[in-house]
Amino acid sequence: MKETKLQWADSLRALTTIAVIILHVTAPLLTSMESLTDWWIGNIIESLVRFSVPVFFMLTGALLFDKEYSISIFLKKRFFRVVIPFIFWSIPYILFSLTLKVMHKEHLDYFQVFTFIIDQFKNGSSYHLWFVYTLLGIYLFTPIISKWIRSSTNKEILYFLIIWLITVLFTYPILSIFETKVDLSYFNGFLGYTILGYYLRKVNFESTRKKDSIAIFLFFPGLIITIAGTYFLFILKGEKDELYYSYLTFNVLMCAIGVYLYVKDKYVKNQFILKFLNLINRFSYGIYLVHVLILIFLTKAGITCFFIHPLIGIPATTILCLTFSVLIIYIVNKLPYGKYISG
Repeated sequence: MKETKLQWADSLRALTTIAVIILHVTAPLLTSMESLTDWWIGNIIESLVRFSVPVFFMLTGALLFDKEYSISIFLKKRFFRVVIPFIFWSIPYILFSLTLKVMHKEHLDYFQVFTFIIDQFKNGSSYHLWFVYTLLGIYLFTPIISKWIRSSTNKEILYFLIIWLITVLFTYPILSIFETKVDLSYFNGFLGYTILGYYLRKVNFESTRKKDSIAIFLFFPGLIITIAGTYFLFILKGEKDELYYSYLTFNVLMCAIGVYLYVKDKYVKNQFILKFLNLINRFSYGIYLVHVLILIFLTKAGITCFFIHPLIGIPATTILCLTFSVLIIYIVNKLPYGKYISG
């Protein structure tokens, strides 16, 4: 299979898709108080894959901001390609929630059903769909900000990123005391990750060795801070606290940059692995949309990270979820007009 210039970006998207599934499979371990060993397994694995969502946003910026679109073309080619699958795959989650209400003998008249459906579309029919709402907001801004980015120097982009980094540091309560009334809301949020992804794609390092060294230097300290910080908050509060899991914290940012830089400009030679990664990359958005629905049914069947020892249960459940997700999206994609809803 012929290598493309940005094959590394496709492979990275595939890896982050798998990492998101691992994250959601592992999450129940951190709310279970039955075994401290299980909790530690959950904490370590969860911390290892927190890079996933930030890297998704970084890839969005890296691949979108370099291109020039008219607003109409962008909305047609990009925005609605995200919206239509999102609307379609929101429906099963809404139907599932309505089914639960019926099973719990909640009486709903037609108006209540209608308002419930509208509310679900408005606020999200599943916990993982917050990502799509955030992505859509960034997409709406893309035709505007991409022009600024393409016409900016590296120093000007770095200027934005430094101020964005300050807003990230304020996420920690111990540092938030230094926050002033200066309004930095124009710099905060996940938009920073998209600009960072674009910036890091353009940066040329002296050598691959130097790039990889920087990646490792950032990833492992970030990982240790995430693991240790979550543990200390757990001991302090006696329950799960997700401060150090937040995607907009410096420790997760370090991990995300580390993974992004390490994979950047690396190309997979093994054809079997390459085909596998290309398959996941091709259907990554659809897999993201449908995988929680698969996890729901796997849970109903008793297949979770708990069905056997977590060190086996997590990879086994992840593989099953990924397999069924790919299969469903692949089949939908083959249906008439299926490419418009498969994601």
